[in-house]
Amino acid sequence: MAGYPGENLIADAIGAEIIHGPNDAWQKITVNVESINEYRMTFDWIIGKDRTLHNTDIGDTLSQLITYKFRATDSPFDKYFNGKEDALSIDETAGIAIFMARLPALHAMKASSKPIIISALSAVRNSGLAKTTPMRMRVAA
Repeated sequence: MAGYPGENLIADAIGAEIIHGPNDAWQKITVNVESINEYRMTFDWIIGKDRTLHNTDIGDTLSQLITYKFRATDSPFDKYFNGKEDALSIDETAGIAIFMARLPALHAMKASSKPIIISALSAVRNSGLAKTTPMRMRVAA
């Protein structure tokens, strides 16, 4: 996202692996953001006019934006995992169960997550789908 070395100062710093420390890539990004009047006015509202912008201010702001903009709490998937069993189709439910059964990192979830996850996994295992790999499984058109 910074570009290629030779295109701009930030790309040059990253290309030279000057990521941390004085005059590093983050400092260059911060100076660049602060030099754009509209951005500085927004940060003035967030951090105050008298405070120098720091890269952590940019990171915190991006984090809050992502937390707000990328939050999904009312999707069919969310409804299903909150107990609305008919929120997903049979194929979608089977897909989730296969996905969860195939990922070792998610096996720990079975013991600690909501009962509906365990119920979904049990239903798929009992149906024999757990023995079917995604590559072998074909959905009728």
